[in-house]
Amino acid sequence: MKKHILLFLFLVCGISAMAQNGLGFNQYILNSQLINPAYYNQRSPITVNLAGRYQWMDYPGAPNTIGLTGMYNINDHHTVGLTFSNDRVAKFNTFQASATYAYRLNLGDKVQLSFGAKVGYINQATIIDLSSLNNPNDPVFYPQKSINGLTLGAGLFFSGQRFFVGISAPNLFNNGLMKRGFSSNLSGNAYYLTAGYKVVNTKPFMFYPSLLISATEGAPIHGQFDLNFLIFNGVWINAGVSTEVATNIGIGYLFSNGFRIVYDYGFSFGRFNKYGSGIHEITLGYTKDLFQNEFAKRKYVNKKGSFQSYRKQHRRYK
Repeated sequence: MKKHILLFLFLVCGISAMAQNGLGFNQYILNSQLINPAYYNQRSPITVNLAGRYQWMDYPGAPNTIGLTGMYNINDHHTVGLTFSNDRVAKFNTFQASATYAYRLNLGDKVQLSFGAKVGYINQATIIDLSSLNNPNDPVFYPQKSINGLTLGAGLFFSGQRFFVGISAPNLFNNGLMKRGFSSNLSGNAYYLTAGYKVVNTKPFMFYPSLLISATEGAPIHGQFDLNFLIFNGVWINAGVSTEVATNIGIGYLFSNGFRIVYDYGFSFGRFNKYGSGIHEITLGYTKDLFQNEFAKRKYVNKKGSFQSYRKQHRRYK
């Protein structure tokens, strides 16, 4: 185990030499693919997730974010995925569409190290009603209306049955709205560190503390600590605090057919408390085990001439 940890820390130092202010969800555990291309679902080969975050809904131009992700574990080593996100603040809008790939190394004792990368398209735009300007062709506004660019990202995800640690730089190129064309400037990019440990890991009750730290050049470091609970493998409850003097509470349900829904409400005790309506998040997800069906219950004759279950053959997804 010590060798595995040292290997992971060495790779972390390499990625830290690379890494735009990225997306933020209170339910980051359920939306890990948006910030880390190396993330994969250990329990299911197919995962689809839709999340929305809405802040200070009573105020025009308040921030809102939507993210859609999907991934498929091809086998024990390869995972492919797609991510889509749209982030809007006042008159500024950022849209991304990316493809992700992760390669996993099995380090023994159900411990895996995943290397991830993503490539995609990004559009940053100012949504301005030019008809409201005295001069709609004013060069101060018109060239900034829309910028298209390439986005590249990288990450690592180190996990076992009871823990995970992830580090990522989801946007390595900073395509700023104040610049024309394509830019490869790394300043202002965001780096993420996530971690979690299952203190109690039983079927009727799971206790799962987790941590998120994000750093962006020129901005304060953001930290969030959460206590997560899964009761009877269905009821999801969590509570968290962050460095912005804010807290959040989430509740949801994981259905036996693979669907899940989680609602999260966040509010601040600091200078943003005057905005009142808080932060609302909702996450919808679906996970599918390809072998949880009637055919999977059948048996076949293996090379040794004995009967074996298809489900047993693919138990690695459990």
